[in-house]
Amino acid sequence: MTADTISRLRPAVAVLLATGLALGLSTSSCRWLGRQQTATEQTADDERKDGDEGCDDEPQHEFPDNDIFLSDGFFRMNDEDSPQNIRRRFAAMDIHALYRDSPSGSYFIVPVAIAPLFSENNCTGGTDVSLQTDKGDHNYIALLSGLKSYNREMFADVFDSDTPEGEIPETILEPGRKLSFEYDDHRYSLKASAAGRDQRDNPTGYELRFSRDNRTSQRLVRIDHLNGTTPQLIFAGDLDGDGRPDLIISEGSDYEDHFWVLYLSSCAAEGELVQAVAGDAEARDC
Repeated sequence: MTADTISRLRPAVAVLLATGLALGLSTSSCRWLGRQQTATEQTADDERKDGDEGCDDEPQHEFPDNDIFLSDGFFRMNDEDSPQNIRRRFAAMDIHALYRDSPSGSYFIVPVAIAPLFSENNCTGGTDVSLQTDKGDHNYIALLSGLKSYNREMFADVFDSDTPEGEIPETILEPGRKLSFEYDDHRYSLKASAAGRDQRDNPTGYELRFSRDNRTSQRLVRIDHLNGTTPQLIFAGDLDGDGRPDLIISEGSDYEDHFWVLYLSSCAAEGELVQAVAGDAEARDC
């Protein structure tokens, strides 16, 4: 796979430090279910011959038993599905799209109808699905469903003080990187580290921690072995209206993995800042 192909698989990056986007989740949405490894993750574990230092092999996240839907707008149709079923499924869903307004730099979230487009994947021979909106675009940052309320107004982003106005800060979370922002008079940071490197310079024992005011700290991501990719911050902002930031992070362990995770502060356990509540995972290998 070429570097150009890999870059196209990676999600478009936008960091949203947004205010006033309320979810109104019930407490029942914080019941946890275990996440199983994707096929690509399992294959990477089976085939790995070096870089075994660091983390134990175990499911990385647990997700609640709810109807929250998160998507970057692309997926592969499985053999048991059909275009008709997919169209019916999305027609029945209450989907909202998150956009960035280019002229103002502000963000907004609006209800959309989805018009799935189907195309043949020349590499796999299968069918790819692109979730375009009824307006014919795919310029949104993410699709969401299952949220009980949304902010219908445009809302401003709040970037770190050392980020030039109108620009989005670098959000690739390489080992040794610390990405910080201020929100509601608190200083938040995402800090990445690794236990070592394998023979191809891939990080092993990767961890990502989320902290507030250099006191409360929580490990969000723990990956035994990264193969040609690095976690990346997609979103930071108060989605659930509790005055604390929530996150969307890209956490694929392999360059052919797509894995976005939504973290909400309202579901955080005691002593934690956020909890993983939904994921969008797919092996996008050839």
